[in-house]
Amino acid sequence: MTTVRIAASLAAAISLLERSPKTGAPSDTMFDMMVADYKKALQEWRVAEANCGATCEWWNDGEMWESSCGVAYVFNSDGPEDNGHRFCHKCGKPIAIGETPK
Repeated sequence: MTTVRIAASLAAAISLLERSPKTGAPSDTMFDMMVADYKKALQEWRVAEANCGATCEWWNDGEMWESSCGVAYVFNSDGPEDNGHRFCHKCGKPIAIGETPK
């Protein structure tokens, strides 16, 4: 699933939840929390999308790998390519290995 389809799915879920009656939810609070979680996920996707270009640049800062979309990741050995990571697990874009920003 592409990141655009994920965002569309989140937006559709938010719309459906906001239009549905709360009577099927265990509680109004849980229902509201679920809607808020979906909205937060959509907002995080929008931020990641805005901060990443066609690829998501990853670099090793000596302790962990960080990315242009804000994710930090630790590998037991080597880096993303050696561990089979081709796409960023936050923004979904292809990983490009770069140098540590100064």
